[in-house]
Amino acid sequence: MNNYVISLTSAQERRKHIEAEFGKQNIPFQFFDAITPDLIKEKAKAFNIDISNTNLTKGEIACALSHIALWHLAKQQNLDYICIFEDDIYLGNNAFELLKTNYIPENTHIVKLETLPFDRINRFNKTEKYILNRRLFKLNSRHVGTAGYILTNKGAEFLINILKTLNIPIDDLILMNI
Repeated sequence: MNNYVISLTSAQERRKHIEAEFGKQNIPFQFFDAITPDLIKEKAKAFNIDISNTNLTKGEIACALSHIALWHLAKQQNLDYICIFEDDIYLGNNAFELLKTNYIPENTHIVKLETLPFDRINRFNKTEKYILNRRLFKLNSRHVGTAGYILTNKGAEFLINILKTLNIPIDDLILMNI
């Protein structure tokens, strides 16, 4: 698996956290230097994304563009799968096994690897299958959080193609469209 962790170069404490978190389970990863607010106009232009009429903060735009940059990387390198993390994630037991792709159902283009305390079970459809004593669900409504997800090449292509303007947070963009 191609594991990338989005992190500001200045966020040394978060980077130490990630090194420890991934190191506990011997999970290989690379840091992806997060796009900073001072670069958002340049990066949005490079990705042909209009940010002129957005209500998002510069930080939200920078975060989104960091994810988008990794989608482009997945396409450019023709990766079958890319796993994208944010630098505040905590990995559960057996995370290494969840990063394998043999359990991902065909025609599933994104696997959200984390949930938040306020995510309710009614936001999910019935259990699709069990993986390492964890339930795999198909989401059926808005779901926040992009701290960890696996994206297929086809999923990256789809998200890149629908992006013309950036006016919703990245988690809404991803999880409402795939």
